[in-house]
Amino acid sequence: MIQIDNTLVSLDVLECQFLCGLSHCKGACCVEGDSGAPLQKKEIAELEKALPVIWDDLSPKAQEIIKKQGVAYMDEEGDIVTSIVNGKDCVFTCYDTDGTCKCAVEKAYREGKLSFYKPVSCHLYPIRVTEYDKFSAVNYNRWNICKAAEVLGKKEKLPVYKFLKEPLIRRFGQKWYAALEEVAAEWEKQKEGRGGGARSKLLRPADCEDLRERDRPFDCIHQGFKCNPEVERNTGKTGIQIADSQCKQHLFIIMHTFQNNQTG
Repeated sequence: MIQIDNTLVSLDVLECQFLCGLSHCKGACCVEGDSGAPLQKKEIAELEKALPVIWDDLSPKAQEIIKKQGVAYMDEEGDIVTSIVNGKDCVFTCYDTDGTCKCAVEKAYREGKLSFYKPVSCHLYPIRVTEYDKFSAVNYNRWNICKAAEVLGKKEKLPVYKFLKEPLIRRFGQKWYAALEEVAAEWEKQKEGRGGGARSKLLRPADCEDLRERDRPFDCIHQGFKCNPEVERNTGKTGIQIADSQCKQHLFIIMHTFQNNQTG
């Protein structure tokens, strides 16, 4: 598990490989599942504005549901999601002549008819972001309909976070993504046994406790999810904590990733 600002990122995002194979899955992620795609509140208005542009691309059943309940509803887990047809298709799906399911909103965007691309949760898939009171959890969601994408990703050696660079930047910003890239590079060094560079240090639990005793406030991954204030105070950079999710004792890599904004 990786902490960057107020996000916790699963190591699967760095280690698993993925490359969407639309010709194999035919866009099944827009069809399968128990509910629609998660939405941010501001995205509801964007989808409603898109309706006049994409209306003719939607199925008659989708049009009927939108007229009845709107573009979104609250699912059983209390999340706001896109409305769906017959418990399956997102109402915004449309189909090519070969049966491939696509997003009518994205289609209109690519044709220059809309400025809104599509909901960020769709753009981010197979990453799912879950919001908590003090942090956001960023996880790789495995699904059997995406097996072909996993195989293709391994063939091309493309990690999930690289495949999803554009939507991750859209959701969290360029600075956040740059930090993720640096952490990923350091993680690879650690796995290969080459150790860290001048700007990183591998810390085992005993080291962390020792640092706490010396007034160096490295927070446990289960306590506050905060960056290291000592690092920030002394260097002007933000500390990032990495914890091995498989180790109950916690294995930390403390990194100084963001550039000092001071000049000179």
